[in-house]
Amino acid sequence: MTEEEIHKIILKFRPKKMLPENVEGMRFVCNYLCEKGKTNVKELCDVLSVSSARMAVIINKLEEKKYVRRIKGVKDKRVTYVELTLEGINAIQDVKVQTFKIFNKIKEVLGEDEFERFMHDLDKISEIRMEDIKC
Repeated sequence: MTEEEIHKIILKFRPKKMLPENVEGMRFVCNYLCEKGKTNVKELCDVLSVSSARMAVIINKLEEKKYVRRIKGVKDKRVTYVELTLEGINAIQDVKVQTFKIFNKIKEVLGEDEFERFMHDLDKISEIRMEDIKC
């Protein structure tokens, strides 16, 4: 299993219709921007299932950290785009490196075959939608 496949499985653990507050929300926005590139704010709200007010808070915090920048639309000035800065890209890469260190340690302990099964099971578990779980 490649590092990119592992990363995609890990990213699936964001529950639908539920964006964690604080750091997790910012991480999900950065990961999405890293994958998709420059994106308009409405799309981010739709994809992450949050209000525009909540997204503004997240983007403001990311701007304070210099991880993203806002860009006004050329054709329509009412549309705002967000893109990662070099600092944001570097921060995401640092998180990926740390994540892979953790998963490499798990792989080392479990062995190749068990690790593959573990990742397969983790992928299946990540497909369970939170709204399908009745508590």
